[in-house]
Parts: sequence; C-alpha cells; structure tokens
Amino acid sequence: MPIFFFKKAFAKSCFSTKFFSDQIIYVFCKGLSCLEQLTKTMNKTKLTVMLAVIFTFACNINAQLRDGLVAHWPLDSISEETTPDVVSGYDMELTNLDDSNVVEGKFGSAFSFSSDDQTILTRAHEEGEDLPINQHESFTISFWAKIQGNGQNDLRVFSESNVDGNGTPLFNLGTKNNGSDGTVDVYIRGIGPTVGHIFTEAEPFDDEWSHVVFVQENLERKMYVDGELDGLVIAPKPEGDWALNATSIGGIIRANASHWVTGLIDDVALWKRALNESEVSDLYSNGVPAASTLGIDLLGYWPMDEGSGD
Repeated sequence: MPIFFFKKAFAKSCFSTKFFSDQIIYVFCKGLSCLEQLTKTMNKTKLTVMLAVIFTFACNINAQLRDGLVAHWPLDSISEETTPDVVSGYDMELTNLDDSNVVEGKFGSAFSFSSDDQTILTRAHEEGEDLPINQHESFTISFWAKIQGNGQNDLRVFSESNVDGNGTPLFNLGTKNNGSDGTVDVYIRGIGPTVGHIFTEAEPFDDEWSHVVFVQENLERKMYVDGELDGLVIAPKPEGDWALNATSIGGIIRANASHWVTGLIDDVALWKRALNESEVSDLYSNGVPAASTLGIDLLGYWPMDEGSGD
C-alpha cells in the first residue's frame, strides 16, 4: 500500500487552507484498490502518471476555483515593503503597515487595518496586466472581513481607482456612508450613471468574520454574503472604457490615499470570470485553493511493495 508525503502547499491546493496547519501532511491511500494496483504495476518511470491519478482523485470541487484566478492575497505575511499575491505576482505595497499588523485571521493570519494610522495596501497596474479586475466583462471579488460597520462612515474595504490625477472613476465596497449599520456600501462612478451608495440586505460588517463576494457576469452584477445571494439589486455595468488603473485594500488610493477603514481583512481573491452560486458556496466553505505544482510539492514516495535484507 503506497504512502505519500506532501508539503502543506499541496494540501492547500487540493483541499482547504482551513484544515491544514502542519508543515507536512500524510496521505494514506487506504482501500483504493485501483491505486494499489497501479502502485504494483507501474515502475518508477510511471510515477508522474500515478501521481496525476492521486491528484485527480484527491482534489474536490474546490480545485476548479483555480480557473480564472488572477490574484490571491492571503494576507499572511510581509516581504520587505509588500504582501505577496501568490498567483500572478501582483504584490501589494504597504503604507503604515508592518509585522505588528499581521494578526490571527480567518485562515492563518490577516491584516489589521486602522483608520487612525491611515493603513492601506495598494497597487498601480501596468497596461496589459489582468488588473484592475473591473476591466473584464465578467469577474469576481472575494474577501473575508471582521469589521464593525457601526460608526465607520463611508470607509473602504476594497477599491479600484485612478492614480494619474483623474479622481472620478471609482469602484468601492465598504462601510455604509452614514455608518449606521453593518451593511456593505456599493459605490461606483465614472462609467454611465453613478451607482451611488446602495446597500446589501445582509450586514456582514458586524465585528464577526464574514465572507463578501461581488460577481459581475456579462456586465450583470450581484453580491453574496456568507455564501448566500444577497437581495441587493445593482444596475448592470454600461459598456465602454473605464479609466481605472489601481487596486487597494483598506482604503482608496488616488493621487493620495483616503477613506481608511478599521478592522481585519483576510484572503482577498480576484477572478477574471464570474463564479457561479455553487462555486461561491464552496469558496465560503473551503476557502481559496492555493496555486501549487505537484512535482515540486512531493517530498517522498514509498511504494511499500517489497523489502530488501533485514
């Protein structure tokens, strides 16, 4: 019976980041007669084929969420003056954030943001990149947040904007403009009629961990909160060019930063396609699958078919 040892990253790509905390997991192929037979009949040159079978068998529906995944900021760590995007290398630059802002999160660690300290993560994009995500006719934005919306007037959790002197174009998801409850405030301007301060029916900003997803499918828009479709009706995106060129987390970045929010944000991810309802539910339950290369993450393989000597 074969025994495989994989790095944590492989486990994260196949299952869920929420279930694995050790650096190495142990995969025991028990009761899998087809795999046992493969192990006995395949020589070492066929190892890659067999591992592909293992990979296919082990990975659940969560794996399909890698399709179209453009950026994933786990917000687990700081590397010099950035926090990494583990998909495309779209690392976010830090402002007024350091290791003391990396705290316990929904999955692993999270970033703690402070309006008083004017903390923010930002990235200005180059032509030809897949960001800003609003350039696509279909896309998905996902994040976890532990934020108290009451008392936080019109502050931003996720934003896309312009840093070249044009302050008009904005895409914002944040706290309610008057700070009266825990709803998500959607504010969009700079292309067609302004979507001006409309609010989710659910109140995810209640100082508990909540999952927020914005989906645009062929210009039609909707939102999910904790895996459930929200009743908020959002006007479709008009066709045309939109002069967005930057993405930020925890506030807005234009010529200058502003609208800083206070609270915890974790596991921000962007897709250049619309996730369907089943995928959003799976995302809520299992988290974002990590990008991983099977060959790199295999640490050891023992077929356990024969012995030698004592």
